[in-house]
Amino acid sequence: MKRFFPSGVTSVLLIAAYIVLTGGIHLDGLGDTFDGIFSNKSREKMLEIMRDSRIGTNALLAVVCIIILDYALLSSIPLSYLPRVLLLFPAAEESAL
Repeated sequence: MKRFFPSGVTSVLLIAAYIVLTGGIHLDGLGDTFDGIFSNKSREKMLEIMRDSRIGTNALLAVVCIIILDYALLSSIPLSYLPRVLLLFPAAEESAL
């Protein structure tokens, strides 16, 4: 099997497709969680921060890091394993959260 695009481009396209297909809901939840937990506030204030629709510094850092990690992992997968990995990618992403 031959790649149509280089592995880096393929990885970016796969991540973009994953975000579009899921509506980014997992990344939003990850960001909200990091904003709340790392706010060093009371439990009630944490929940209020998590419900806020604005993105904070901790959310941005968490989302950027997970996307970079996804890119690195997808780019390092041999072509022969890619179809199986793509089937399991959503489950692996969910368990990482």
